[in-house]
Amino acid sequence: MVKNATVDVNCGSVYQESLSKAYNDGQVEEVTINESFQRMARIQFRLGLFDPKKDENNLNDDITLIDSPSHQQLAYEAALQSIVLLQNKNNLLPLDMNGQKSVAVIGPHIDAHYAFMSNYHGDRCGCPGDGGVDSCIKSPLETIKQKMKFPDKIKSVKGCNIADSDIMEIDKAKDLAQNSDVVILFLGLDQGQEGEGLDRVESSLPGLQPKLMESVLDIAGEKTIIVLIHGGTVSLGEERNKAGAILSTGYGGQAGASAIASVLFGEYNPTGKLAATVYPPSFVNEIPLTEMGLRVGVGRTYMYYSGKAEFTFGHGLSYSEWKLDWVNNEGVSLTSEQSNGLTALKLEDHTATRFHVSIQNLGPHLSASSQSILLFWRPTKVHETHYFKKSDRSGKRTLRKKLINFQESSRLRVGQSETLEFDIKWKDFALWDSNSNSSVVTPGSYELVVQVTDKLIARRLEVVSTQALDMRQPKEVS
Repeated sequence: MVKNATVDVNCGSVYQESLSKAYNDGQVEEVTINESFQRMARIQFRLGLFDPKKDENNLNDDITLIDSPSHQQLAYEAALQSIVLLQNKNNLLPLDMNGQKSVAVIGPHIDAHYAFMSNYHGDRCGCPGDGGVDSCIKSPLETIKQKMKFPDKIKSVKGCNIADSDIMEIDKAKDLAQNSDVVILFLGLDQGQEGEGLDRVESSLPGLQPKLMESVLDIAGEKTIIVLIHGGTVSLGEERNKAGAILSTGYGGQAGASAIASVLFGEYNPTGKLAATVYPPSFVNEIPLTEMGLRVGVGRTYMYYSGKAEFTFGHGLSYSEWKLDWVNNEGVSLTSEQSNGLTALKLEDHTATRFHVSIQNLGPHLSASSQSILLFWRPTKVHETHYFKKSDRSGKRTLRKKLINFQESSRLRVGQSETLEFDIKWKDFALWDSNSNSSVVTPGSYELVVQVTDKLIARRLEVVSTQALDMRQPKEVS
């Protein structure tokens, strides 16, 4: 039952038609339904859905705010925070907007306007939609020219279209790449490949884009910056190792292109983290697309995948270096012996165990920057359950690690540091057990792993129990 797996929302009528029956049949418990409602209600309150209207008879109160300067700024900030720096060899990024290097802007997305809006959106400024060019949305080429002090140093060519072969300018792209100091290669997807009713059967780039990418990288190599505009993950294959830098930008909305230019030229230090693991192109041949199991074959998601991912869930670099330390209650860094010492977390104790982590901005990027700090656990020596079996006749994968929590640091200047608190309870180690139809915690030794960019620190934790591990008892509303 998906409610037991914490799927709170069904975009349809399944819950309305079946949830009462599932409850009456004993497939889902009242406490589970209440917890699901509480999670949804918290989000709705945070969104302001229950806030009183200024004037219940005037529905235009909020409409007049649409596309106001504050809304435009929010759209820009959202686009900035969604950009993930995947690769940055030799600090190729950020670029110098005041420099006089020649820049080649290549790829099917260089003139993208409407593509940034993805699907399920309103028209922007009354401009044409449904695949037409939305003149109110700037393209990447436009925003790059606006940023550079010497826009005459920029030359561009599309090279190919997103998915068809109507444009074949790969030779022109190679010539331009050969004669430029920096290449910005805009690749990706649009609503012709992914959207309502469209399922991709492979994760690599469509059409002639792989050939364009390979041709440009063979010529320009590590002076190439790949910018991916996409929704679902995109596999670049081994060719990605030839590039100097790679940005994953999603569909950035009305301010998407402006946000990309701000990151390229260092006005914003990227903070985004991958929300999904990027598998190699061969992954679609290793597990059928119709197989929804996470633990079968090579496994799915960062929790179970046993292959070599191109980029993993939570990955995201920065223009600055960051230092992480475990610290005590007084903010003093712990020695390696102290951080490696076992801390016991008793399952019968419902109080939280608090850990402190210090993060420091080491620069060199001069503007104040923030970072997302991710907290995982991974098993080191635990009792065998079906999640942690050393050998499993069915071949199902063992759980590798699991996200507990994450926090965003304050904006820190170079040299500044901040101490963050993480409260950990035994329920953070719970996994659903279909045999007992409940969530259970497996006793044993774990490591707490804190991650920022590609930096990791770990600390050992012993989870012990003297009572049943069933978690079905009601919990208080927080």
